[in-house]
Amino acid sequence: MAPPEDKPYPLRIWVDVESGFILGDRIDEVGIGSQFVELAVGEPIDEALFAWDGPAYTTEEYQKLLEDESRALRHEHVQWFTDQVASTPLTVRAPLDFTPEDVRIADTGGFDTSSRRTFLGRRPRSDEGWAPMWRVTHYVWSTQDWDWAAGAFDTELDDAAILELQQSLHPGDPVDRGRRVAVRRDYLRGTD
Repeated sequence: MAPPEDKPYPLRIWVDVESGFILGDRIDEVGIGSQFVELAVGEPIDEALFAWDGPAYTTEEYQKLLEDESRALRHEHVQWFTDQVASTPLTVRAPLDFTPEDVRIADTGGFDTSSRRTFLGRRPRSDEGWAPMWRVTHYVWSTQDWDWAAGAFDTELDDAAILELQQSLHPGDPVDRGRRVAVRRDYLRGTD
C-alpha cells in the first residue's frame, strides 16, 4: 500500500486470500513489522480459550485502579529515595533571571517588566506603598524615590534572593516597607 501523505514509507501487508485475515505487515525502510509464524485456518477452537473468570471493570474503575497503583508506586519510590539517598529536603539556591523580555514604561519613570518566569516593576514612591495585583506571590519594598515589586512563577522568592535583586537594581539605596505579598487563593479561582 502507498503511504498516506503524513507517513514517509509504504506499509506492506500479507492477507490470506480465502479468509481475508491479515497474516503480516512490514515497513521495510525502518525494519519493523509482524507476522504469524504458524497459521491454521478452519480448525475448531476450544471455547474455554476465550473464557474470562477474572475481575471486570468499567473504564472509569480501571483508570482509577491504574492511578492508585501509580500513586502507590511513586510513593514507594520516593520512600526508597528518602531511606537510601537523602532524608532531608533537597533545596538549593538557583539563578532566576529577571532580565525582561517585555517592558512597559510609564511617563513617570515607572515600569512593568515580565519574562517567562518573572515580574518586576516600580512606581514613584507613594504614602501607602504599592502592591500590584499579580497572580503570584511577590515582594514589595520602597526606596527613597520608588516603590518596587518583584515576583516569579513556579518558585518562592526568599529574603536572600530579594536582597540580591535589590543590590542589582539600586545598589546601596536604603530600603524600607519591604514585605512578602501572598497571592490570595480565591483570587486565583476568580471568586471572592
